[in-house]
Amino acid sequence: MAVIIVEELFEPAIDLSQGSPVADKVSPCLGVYEVEWLSSYIASDGTRCVCVYDAKDAESVRKVYRTAGVPFENVWAASRSTAPRVTRPPDRAALSTRPGAEPRDR
Repeated sequence: MAVIIVEELFEPAIDLSQGSPVADKVSPCLGVYEVEWLSSYIASDGTRCVCVYDAKDAESVRKVYRTAGVPFENVWAASRSTAPRVTRPPDRAALSTRPGAEPRDR
């Protein structure tokens, strides 16, 4: 199985309090094409949504959307990043090499 990303655009923007308007249409079609929904991310302005699926290939997810009658902008296969996790830099005082040095004003 592969991780598949779907990008959707909404014009007019959707009401974020209502969630995705396509979920009820897409959900019944997922099992037919052996696709599993993993997560969705809706832009804070309600104009875009990215959905993440587990499927055999991108075409299986396209078939889900076409069968459901839901338009999409892009569908592509992705891979999970294995890069190290990015963390906040240490406090400036901790970076000082002089004993007893005070951190500078910002």
